[in-house]
Amino acid sequence: MHERIRQELDEVRYYNDNRGRFQREEAIVGKNRAVYAFEKYNSLIQTTSTKLYEIYFEIRLKQNPHKISSINLTHFSFFP
Repeated sequence: MHERIRQELDEVRYYNDNRGRFQREEAIVGKNRAVYAFEKYNSLIQTTSTKLYEIYFEIRLKQNPHKISSINLTHFSFFP
């Protein structure tokens, strides 16, 4: 399950990096599954805690994993 989530989030990042191209091509070939993953995770993240929102934004959309060093991850039970 974690691997599937990781793959989907990689697709979200790839889509975000290439959003303009995906939007232009969507009219010709339809939505790619990366678009659906992007929509799904953005919908989910809108209702989560602000810290998890920040982690998602920094890591997956801005590709800035070093930013999380300033966030206290002990608040999240899914981090061992």
